[in-house]
Amino acid sequence: VSNVTINSGTLSAPGSTGTFNVSGNWSKNGGSFTHNNGTVVFNSSSTTQTIGGSESTIFYNLTINNNNTDRNNIVLGVNNIQVNSILNLTKGALNLNHNTIIINNTSTTALTRGAGTGYIYSESLSGGSTTSAATPYNSVLGRVQWNIGSSTGTYSFLFGKSSAILIPFIVQITNEGTVLSNG
Repeated sequence: VSNVTINSGTLSAPGSTGTFNVSGNWSKNGGSFTHNNGTVVFNSSSTTQTIGGSESTIFYNLTINNNNTDRNNIVLGVNNIQVNSILNLTKGALNLNHNTIIINNTSTTALTRGAGTGYIYSESLSGGSTTSAATPYNSVLGRVQWNIGSSTGTYSFLFGKSSAILIPFIVQITNEGTVLSNG
């Protein structure tokens, strides 16, 4: 499918064994998207793709597999998105664009890049500033919210500036409520 625009009605993704490939932009402005425990793959070979619209989208499995060479492979639009199972960063950058991506899966492998080269683009403060004096952090930078409940394990947040410059943030939770960071 090229561009997906949901303004009314219901768009249903294939079931858990199916894949819904999107080579263009995604815009949800109304209606509903039913993920059916399936996978949505953003897979443009040459252009930036946007996940946006006036309403947020909840995906089950989301795969970023964009061959565009700039750090804006996939750009989040005006709203946050949620992934209820696996966020697979196969190839390309996911630019949060000052938004939040929410992962609702307690597994340490819910955010993965496998053997791929994908990453979450690590944003900088607005205007190239290296301090938060001009604008508070929480109004400038995108966020990854990983809802893990009382699970323990090592969670890797796969940030980077390019596919060759990764800046992973690794959090090890050894007991409920105990966090050890080595990122």
